[in-house]
Amino acid sequence: MKNSDKSGYSDNARYQLKKFGYNMVALSLSIALYYLGFFGTVEGPLNPCTMAQNLKSFGFSGHHLLSVLLVLFLLSLTWNWIYNSVMKLRFSFKNTKVGKAEEITGAPKMLKKGKWGHTLWVAMLIIILTFAFHMFKN
Repeated sequence: MKNSDKSGYSDNARYQLKKFGYNMVALSLSIALYYLGFFGTVEGPLNPCTMAQNLKSFGFSGHHLLSVLLVLFLLSLTWNWIYNSVMKLRFSFKNTKVGKAEEITGAPKMLKKGKWGHTLWVAMLIIILTFAFHMFKN
């Protein structure tokens, strides 16, 4: 057998079993969320109406939700800027302590957002704008 180990499974079979396992975990979580009422069709602790009533009893309003969404948007937009700034500071502090006889390490590699990072901040922006429009429309 080509590309196999002691167990006798090929790489392709191992990959398919791994994907099947991930699908079963996702299905289990979806069923659990359904029966907890997350999708709004079944009564439960995660039903949107129940959650809204519970949050309202704590004094949580639409403005608070808009604030939370805005913070999530700003984090999704700037996480790599924050990470890169921290890495630059660590690099500069590390190299100020290095003596002349010791070798200076290379600069840290700067992280850039990929397509999923950009998708996340655009989605958060759309959610915020939609929520704000519906909140201030009345």
